[in-house]
Amino acid sequence: MNGFQQQQSAQAAYLLSGLDLLDAWLAYYGTGGQLSEMDIDAYLHGLWLLPVLQRDLIASALNEYLSTHDLPELAFYSDSSGE
Repeated sequence: MNGFQQQQSAQAAYLLSGLDLLDAWLAYYGTGGQLSEMDIDAYLHGLWLLPVLQRDLIASALNEYLSTHDLPELAFYSDSSGE
């Protein structure tokens, strides 16, 4: 899994979730994320590639939200095959 594939999957998960940026950032921050809301905004819009740990944290936050709303978990983790 490369970073760009992981980013694209996070974008898809974000769109499916229907979360606004603040709620997505709060979910990410709640998992231990340490980057700003602006960093997450740039990442979710394909403008900035985050470090691996931060990508995995946003994937975790998005997947957790999707799972609790009976939606498919779309965000890949860095160790995912992407298939």
